[in-house]
Amino acid sequence: MALHLLEGFDGLGDIEDRYFYTNSSAIEVTADLARTGLQCARIAGSTSSYLWFPLSVACAEVYVGFGFYMDQYPPSDSYAVLQFMAGVVAGSCLGVTSAGQLWVGANTSIEDSGANVLLEDTWYYIEIKMIKSNSSSEGDVIVLVNGVEWINCAAGKDFSYSSGALVTDAIRFRAYGASYDRYVDDLYVCDETGPAPHNTFLGQVKIATLYPDGNGNSSNFTGSDADSTDNYLHVDEATPSDVDYVESDNPTDVDLFTYDDLPETPDSVLGVKLCSRVLTDEAGHRLGCNVSRINSTNYDGDDFGAGVEPTMAETLLALNPDDAAAWEEADINGIECGVKVQA
Repeated sequence: MALHLLEGFDGLGDIEDRYFYTNSSAIEVTADLARTGLQCARIAGSTSSYLWFPLSVACAEVYVGFGFYMDQYPPSDSYAVLQFMAGVVAGSCLGVTSAGQLWVGANTSIEDSGANVLLEDTWYYIEIKMIKSNSSSEGDVIVLVNGVEWINCAAGKDFSYSSGALVTDAIRFRAYGASYDRYVDDLYVCDETGPAPHNTFLGQVKIATLYPDGNGNSSNFTGSDADSTDNYLHVDEATPSDVDYVESDNPTDVDLFTYDDLPETPDSVLGVKLCSRVLTDEAGHRLGCNVSRINSTNYDGDDFGAGVEPTMAETLLALNPDDAAAWEEADINGIECGVKVQA
């Protein structure tokens, strides 16, 4: 699996609406300083506050890109921004010194740093390649800022933290104190497996969140207004709601919707993520799947389970399922997406 994650933090009422995890109520989605779209993640709280993103498989070589904004420099050099996890071990880290330089290391041990300085109150796009090792090779750890290389670690560096597992199965962003806020937006994670372009740095990614703007090819569900007319009006909110919804308990029922066009013409489209907020009012679980309709053909995603608590069911499509090729702007602007009852 080459592409693991695309996250723009839009379409959320709360940070826990998605699959990621935080141990602090001070970590939240906010509209205050979004880099793109409507929202970003604000990471504040105590020094033990984290925002976790689990990966579906453990990776030996991982690439992470994210928009980053901080209102103050950290109080000392040892505070990490991003940690590459193996279980509960924060084996490798990217941090910011008290003077604003980026550094890389293991846990809080700095192995290398750059001379360039991040400014406060400014958005940057940071990308990092991480290969954990007890004795690194040149090029194992590289940091780009706005597409420019700031750090390329020399050979012989230690990114293992006490010989911990030399893989990454999650990433987490860390806070460094209640009075220091940092913001994250337009996050991607990929690894070295699979075909280009999803096996290396993706560049300065912008994630556009599109909302339903019309009915699609099928409207089998019943709306919360007790009919199946203009179902899209029940699922087009920028902030999730349990009052306005569509529902069905009939296997094979499909509800599809047309969507807003992309807000600007992209250089390329690196992936599409389908998101449905789902729950069931029955004991136990029901099964469903996200559906994309392209060129008059429906494509089912993997099954997801719906329980009594609302969850965000997501399907990540690195390539267009209609032709197994890279997405194009016309594909996105003409797509229909929705949800299907499986069982």
